[in-house]
Amino acid sequence: MSAGAALVTLAALPGAANAAAAKTGLSFYQTYGTQQGAVRGPGGQIWQIAMMPPEFQGNPTGSQALDEVNPTSGAVNYWAPLPPYVGGKTTLLAYDNGAPAFDGNGKAWMIATATTFSGAQSHYLVRYTPGPSTSIVVKLPSTCSSPHDITAAGNGWVWLSCNSAKAIRVTDGGALRTVSLSHVATLGSLAAGASGSMWAIGYNSAHSPIGLVRITSGGGEAYYATPRGITARGVAGNGKGRVIETASCGSTICFESVSSSGKLSHVATAPGRVSGASAPGMDASGNAWLFVHGSAFKTGQYFLKLTTGNKTAAYAFSLPTCGGALLSIVGTPAGSADGSVWAESVSNCTSIGNTKTAYVGGMLRYKP
Repeated sequence: MSAGAALVTLAALPGAANAAAAKTGLSFYQTYGTQQGAVRGPGGQIWQIAMMPPEFQGNPTGSQALDEVNPTSGAVNYWAPLPPYVGGKTTLLAYDNGAPAFDGNGKAWMIATATTFSGAQSHYLVRYTPGPSTSIVVKLPSTCSSPHDITAAGNGWVWLSCNSAKAIRVTDGGALRTVSLSHVATLGSLAAGASGSMWAIGYNSAHSPIGLVRITSGGGEAYYATPRGITARGVAGNGKGRVIETASCGSTICFESVSSSGKLSHVATAPGRVSGASAPGMDASGNAWLFVHGSAFKTGQYFLKLTTGNKTAAYAFSLPTCGGALLSIVGTPAGSADGSVWAESVSNCTSIGNTKTAYVGGMLRYKP
C-alpha cells in the first residue's frame, strides 16, 4: 500500500462498525487489534496497534497497522503500513510490546521485537507519523532486555522500562538516554508526572512491589518506600502534576494521591470486594480509571472512576448475548474528553463478523 493510500476508513468496509455517535452504555468497534492495549492520542483519538483488515492482508509492504477511533463520530481509521522488517528483509518486526505512545509532535512510538530467520532476537523503536505514513527505526541497546511500557511524558518525550534496573528516555528526534536505577530491580508501568518526570512502581528481585520511583526529565532518580499496610499495584498521571497510585488494601483497592516529594495521601477506597483490576489510566482532565472484577454490582464487572475531586463512581454492564461471561481487557483504560472510557477487548464469545455484539480484536467504549 502506498503512502498516499495509507488511510482507510474502516467504517466504509464490509463488516465494520457504523460510524455514528456512541450511545450511552457499552459500544464495540471492529478494529483488528493485536491485543497490545489502547491509548489516547494528542488529538483525543483512541489508538491501538492492529493487523490490516482482510482486504489488505498479504500486502508485500507489511500487514501491521495503527487503528484510530474518532471518539466523536465512532469512525475507525486505519493507518498503514508499519515497517515490517529491518535490514535486508531478513529480520522481521513484531509490534508485540504494548500500546504506542505519542510524542509532542504527534508521532507514534512503538517497541518492536526483531527476529531473524535463524531465531535471533533484538528490539527496536519505531517512530511512525500518521498522514505522510513515514517512519524511522532506532535500535535499542542490548542492555535493555524485554523493553515494555513506552509512555509519553508531559514534556513531549517518551520513556520506556527495561526488564532490569534501567529506563530509557527518547527525544522526539530519536536520541536515547539510558538511566540506571539504584533502589529497585525492575519497574512497572510508567506514568507521567510534572515537568517531564516519570513515576513507576519499583520491584525487588523477587518481583514484589516495594515502593515508588520518580525519574526526572534529566535522568535523576528518587525512591520512596511503600508504607506498611498496603501493597502498591499501579500508578497513573496526566503529565500536569496529578499522580494517583492504586494499592491493595485488604480485599479492596485504595487510591493514594502522590505528592511531588513522594508522600502518599489516602483519598478514596473502591466499593465492594475486588477480585481483579486493571492498572490505572488517567484522562487529560485528571480522572483515574480502572476496569474491575468485583462485588460492587451483580454483573461482577464495571469501570471505576476516581474523579479529580477524589470521589469514586462505578459503571456496571453485562455483555450482550454472552451467557454471563465476563469481559477481559488488555492494557489500561483510556478516557476521552466526553467522559467515555475506552479499552481493547480480549474476550471471545461471539463472531467478529457480527458487529453488533463482536468484541474480539476490537475496541470497546463505555459512555456514562
